Parts: sequence; C-alpha cells; structure tokens
Amino acid sequence: MIAMRLRIKLLLTLVVLAFVAFMIIVVAINVFVLPAFERAESEEVGEGLTRALNVINISISQLESSAKDWAYWDDTYQFLQGNHAGYVQSNIVPGTFESLKLNVMAFIDPDGALVLGKAYDYENGEEIPLPEGLDEKLGALASLAMEGGRSGVLALPGGTMIFSVQPVLKSSMEGPPAGALFMGRVLDQSAVDSISQTILLPVSLQPYDLLALPEGFASAKAALASGGTAVIPINSSTVLGYAVINDVFGKPSLAVGVSLERHFYRTSLAALTHSVTSAFLALSLSFVALYASIEVGSMRKISRLRKEMMKIGERRDFSKRVREEGDDEISDLAKSANWMLSALESSSEELKRYAARLEELVEEQTAKLREKERLAAIGETATMVGHDLRNPLQSLMNIVYLMEEDGASLPPEKREMFSKWLGKLKDNVAYMDKIVSDLQDMTRPLKVDFTEVQLDRLLMDVLDDLKVPEGVHVSLEIEPGAEKVVTDPLILKRILHNLVINAFQAMPGGGRLTIAASLSGGEILIRVTDTGVGMDEETLKKIFTPLFTTKAKGTGLGLAVCKRLVEALGGSISVKSSKGVGTTFTLRLPINKGSGANPTSTMKPS
Repeated sequence: MIAMRLRIKLLLTLVVLAFVAFMIIVVAINVFVLPAFERAESEEVGEGLTRALNVINISISQLESSAKDWAYWDDTYQFLQGNHAGYVQSNIVPGTFESLKLNVMAFIDPDGALVLGKAYDYENGEEIPLPEGLDEKLGALASLAMEGGRSGVLALPGGTMIFSVQPVLKSSMEGPPAGALFMGRVLDQSAVDSISQTILLPVSLQPYDLLALPEGFASAKAALASGGTAVIPINSSTVLGYAVINDVFGKPSLAVGVSLERHFYRTSLAALTHSVTSAFLALSLSFVALYASIEVGSMRKISRLRKEMMKIGERRDFSKRVREEGDDEISDLAKSANWMLSALESSSEELKRYAARLEELVEEQTAKLREKERLAAIGETATMVGHDLRNPLQSLMNIVYLMEEDGASLPPEKREMFSKWLGKLKDNVAYMDKIVSDLQDMTRPLKVDFTEVQLDRLLMDVLDDLKVPEGVHVSLEIEPGAEKVVTDPLILKRILHNLVINAFQAMPGGGRLTIAASLSGGEILIRVTDTGVGMDEETLKKIFTPLFTTKAKGTGLGLAVCKRLVEALGGSISVKSSKGVGTTFTLRLPINKGSGANPTSTMKPS
C-alpha cells in the first residue's frame, strides 16, 4: 500500500507539474512574449511615422528656405511698394513654380489684402485657381509674417497644404516690411506617393476631422487628440499607425497614416505556437520517461532524492548536498546532482558577471543597429536628392555662365548689380551641391589615394578657395618636422574646408582663426582654432551625429562627413569648446602611408 500511495502521488505530481508548467508557459506568453511582439510592432510603426513626419518637415524647411530667399529680395520689396513694373513678367512664371515645386504664390500687403496671387499645377503644367478659403486666411497669414514669419501646415476647405509666409524685407534684411510673401504646396496624392517611396512604406494623408477609426479604438482617437500616436491592428495581416500634425494655428489638421504588413508578428506567433507545442510534447514525454524510470527503480530513493533536490532548488542554496547511497543509477544521479551543485556553487558569481556582460553587449548591438538604420535613411535621402538635384544644378550653372557672358554688354551702372545677383545665385547653387555631396559622402564607400603632401601649400589652397570674412585674422603655425604628411590631399582638403567654413560662421563679429600643425608620438596633429561663439556640453555630445545641427541653415552632415573622412585616412577627430570663448578641432593622422586606413574603400569623394 505504501508503494501504491507513492505511485499515485508520483502520478499526481507529474500531472500537476505538467499542468503547472503548461500554465506558466501560457501565462508567460500572454504577459511577456505577446506584448513584446506588439511593442516591437508598435515601435516599427512608430519609426515609420517618424520617417514620414521627417520627410514632411524637410519639405517644409525647404519651402521656408525658398520663401525667405524671395522675401528678402530688393526686387520683391520694390514690387510690393509699386516700384517694379516688370517683376511679375520676369519672375512669377511657370518655371518658378516648377523649379520650386510650388502650387501657390501670394503677395500680401501689411493689412492682409491680396496684391497678387497665382496658383499653378506644376505636375500638369497649367495655371489653376487659388485654393478655396485662402482669401479668408490672408489677414492671419499677414500677421504671422509681421511677427517674423511662420511655416507649417495649413488646412483649407479644398485640401491641406504645407506653406511658408515671410515678411518682405530688403536684401539687407532691413525693414519695415513691405508686406508678406506666401508660398504653398498642396499635399495631394502625388506628394503622398513621394513620401511612401522615400520611407518605403505605404503612407496616407487625410484631414484630421475626416479620420474614421475602427470601432473599439476610442483610446487611439484620444491619444491622437493629445498629440500622441495611435497603432491599430486592423487584422492578422495589417497594422495601421497614425500621427497628427497641428496646423499653424495649433489645431489638429492633418492625420498621417502608415500601413505595415504584420510579417514579423505572424511569423513570430507561428514560431511561438510551434515552440509551445514542441515544449509541451517534450515535457510530456520527459514526465512519462521519468515515471517509467522511477517505476522500475527504487521509489524510496527517488522520493528522498526528489525531496532533497526540491528543497535545495527552493532555497537556491547550492552549498547543500544530497545523500549518496548504493551503487546504482540512482546513486549515480545523486553523485551527478552533487557535482552539479558544486559546479553551480563555484560558478554562480561568474554567471552573474556573464549576465551583466551580456546585457552590455545587447546594448552595444542595439546602438549599432540604430546607427545602421539612421545611415540607411540617409542613404535613401542621398540617392533621391543626388538623382533629382544634380542635373538641375548643372543646368543652373550653365545658365549662370551664359548670363555672365550676356551681362558683359550691359551698361556699367547695371552690370555691377547684375553681377552681384549672379554671384548670389552661384553661391546658392554651390551650397545645394555641397548638401548633395555631404549626403552622398555619409553612405558611399571611399577610395583613399595616399601621397606626400606639402602641408603649408595645402592649407593655403584651402584658404584661397574660401573668402575670409572681414574682421577675421588667419594665421598658420607649422612646427618643424610637420611640413609634410603622407595622406590623400583631396580628402584632407575637404575636411579642412568644412572646418574652416564652420570657424568663419562661428565668428560673425570677427576674430582669429589659427591652423597649427605639429608632431606627437608618431602622429601629425592639425588643430583648427577659432575665437567664436563656442558650444555647450550638450551640443558637443551630438556634434558628430548625422542630421544634428544648431544652424538655421544647415543639414547637420558637415561634421559627420568630416569624422568619416578622417577615419578613412586612418585618423581621428576630436573637439574642445567653451561657450563664448571658442572652439578647437584636432585632427590626428598617422605619419606612415596607409597606416590605419580603411582597406575596403573604393570611391573617391566629390
């Protein structure tokens, strides 16, 4: 009867353990695993929404830059004052709308009255009426312009558009404002398709008031109303994400939607189902085998061994040992258990250290993955921008060249002004070309050609290519032994070119720029020091991060490109700065040819 009771207890114990293990697995899946899958899916949708919003914000920034270029122009200023009769015929032409990708240009007087308004469909090449409801917003838009200008989203009865309205000032940015210039681009299906192609996800744009969410998602609507995002699983195949953009008056205006196929969720769910089934079958088989083994062995020893092991496991006191009796498989099991307990006792601290190290590695890999995603986004942008802008920029330069030749025949009093505006046009074309180059340099491979370079001559070439601002004094300090360096002269010139331009921009009121070269421990050090505005600690931490910038007009790629180019030369770059004192960038380059250079580089930077 004792054996029967033990057998029944054993059977009941195995059944209960199997049931408890299964319930633990089910609870763990519902509490931890499935929510983790949903969080990962939500994060992926959130990243897609972030990329879509970034594309819209970039478009708004580009539109704002164009609006400022036109608004801070003497010709526009004179036109609004009634002193430029040929302004409209010369400038407000289809080519302007097509090159700037505009649908609306409106000139408004300081009181909000429309002086001139034109709308154009640059996709189909035809003039269209002004958007419905725009005339009712002119007074408010003029007020925003008088306050310094504003850019953002504007909701109209006929649709939603991105816009920028700026005060019209003289080219010297002096006032008072002669009125306001409004530029707008309609967010139509073509714009939605462009955003979708950019972020590689289906995107939808619709007025916030017309957004209809499925039943049971009232919390999602509330989250959107409070400025958050909403992730809505439509079915087992599709999940939608929404974010809201407020209009210029602070009201919810535009709902941005991203659609995502639930490949990860379905695959993970299927794998999880198979894993749970396999685990349950394996667990069941293990219990059957265990029962059979115990059935043909000694129930008393097994019972005692089980109790002792469970007691040790519950207390997690690995210094305890089970009794070893007899000379059979059960005693071997007891010996193995004691050996395992001894090993666990001696390695528990090591396991803790390993767990801590594993967490560090996970964090490192996560950071690397995020950086790869950022670079992938930059690569997509570089491909788009390089393809769309290179040919138009070259055409602009050709036009400027032809205009310079024609301008030589103008009277002297007009030739100077004509040359001045052509110079500004060339400068802006060069700036746009630099943006394209920076974007491409962030993602494409580099080819490094090492040769011996006369450092002082290279530095003079860099300064000769740039216009030193008034009030800035430049000095070169090259110590003996540092006159020559083995490097790629084109890459080094590009690095120094960016650093010197940054230094000039940091000294708007004048100052001193010092470029010094010296030898230190088998390396050549090149320091670029300015006495400009300097940077705080938070800015210094992000200075080499792609797309981070503190400038009103900047892409945030210059210093990130510099860091990549320096590393391609086998060197490193560091920065020290104090607010209001100045900044020093230090380049450390190897003296020997090719030392530390990237062996996989294949492309020469432009």
